[in-house]
Amino acid sequence: MVIPAVGSVDQTDFDRTQFMEIAPVATAVIALIAIAIYVRDRRRGGLVRAILALLCAAGLMSGYIETEPGTINVRNPLSGKHLSIPGIGSMTWDGDSQSSARQTRDTVIHDDQVELNGDDGVSGTFRIVSATRGPIDTFDRKPTVIVTYAWTNTGSASAFFQNLCSAGAFQHGVALDQTYLYPEHGDAGVPESYDRESWMVAVEPGATKNVTLVYSLADEQTPVEVWIGDYRFDDAVVRRFPVAGTVSSSANVPPTELAAERADDPIRSDATATDEDRAGMTTFETVWGDLHATILDAHRGAPSVGGAIRPMVVVRVAWINDLGRPTTFFYHFDLKASIRDVELTEGYADTSKEPDPQYDMYSTLRGIKPGILHTATIAFEAPDGMDADSIQDVQVTLTGSSSTDEKTISATLPIAQKVQS
Repeated sequence: MVIPAVGSVDQTDFDRTQFMEIAPVATAVIALIAIAIYVRDRRRGGLVRAILALLCAAGLMSGYIETEPGTINVRNPLSGKHLSIPGIGSMTWDGDSQSSARQTRDTVIHDDQVELNGDDGVSGTFRIVSATRGPIDTFDRKPTVIVTYAWTNTGSASAFFQNLCSAGAFQHGVALDQTYLYPEHGDAGVPESYDRESWMVAVEPGATKNVTLVYSLADEQTPVEVWIGDYRFDDAVVRRFPVAGTVSSSANVPPTELAAERADDPIRSDATATDEDRAGMTTFETVWGDLHATILDAHRGAPSVGGAIRPMVVVRVAWINDLGRPTTFFYHFDLKASIRDVELTEGYADTSKEPDPQYDMYSTLRGIKPGILHTATIAFEAPDGMDADSIQDVQVTLTGSSSTDEKTISATLPIAQKVQS
């Protein structure tokens, strides 16, 4: 499960409109309840309820869900748009309109700490303290790394960690999923310093707070690169932590603290995309720089998560981030699909029942560093009355929703059989 940072969040059937007039109120409230259920009691039924609510909320919100007493805040990771919902009665909007001028500067990388300023007297300094090999997460069955951040509230009002910053970890230039550890439910070898609710603690002006976040490793050889900065990553602190040669902690193996390194070029240190990769793609110009994308293919997906049993079609889109900062597919692109002129609804394929190695439900919301070629996979549900045998092809349209010229590319794709793992 993922908490929005520069990584992934769950999504569900939704129209990709940003901040509709009243829908975010209900979805944000539901998501807030789901987050509380999940954080406090993941292993006793909270996960399913959390996913269903977060799936609904994430798409409509198109950004971060934050909470403070009596308030729900939603922030978009790149636009800085901020929707504040005090209780349920009223909403305020303080997002700046997107400038048409190109703003292509790279993220400014700071040496030791970064000072971030928000709204209403909220400000703070943030730094990366350490990273430690954690245990195998008994829920996800993946190795973990525990990152400790420290922040000082330099503003005039109490604030939460995610009021100001975006924090995340990368391997191979792709954001890792954030997870939680539960020593009371079998996660052995968790250091005493770990506090899974530390990011939700209000910090008073002048006080300093350590925040511990856990990330699931993609592999146990590639260094983990940790970022913390503002939501658009105009400014950030970056550290690399080698994990090769270390092992997961356990009841018999104490946590291993990882040595910190400074990357020579943290912005493009993992870049692997080539000019040949870009040559076959359409370029989408945005105010922050260029993105490149091409529609790849479509195949039959696993049944939908929690919904009616309908045929599922998974569409794959290859894209390259050539901005000067990490970003997500979701923020910049809008993919729509139709069959026989009937528009399909986005869904989520249940790969726990039918594994699909070509499908990643988090791919559109996974942070990608500059110079990375990545594949976004989006699942669509066929409408009632369409059986799998009658579906042969799908019409797909990809629009650059943040591009300055609203460029669109389309394709008619034959629907292949699902690739087996």
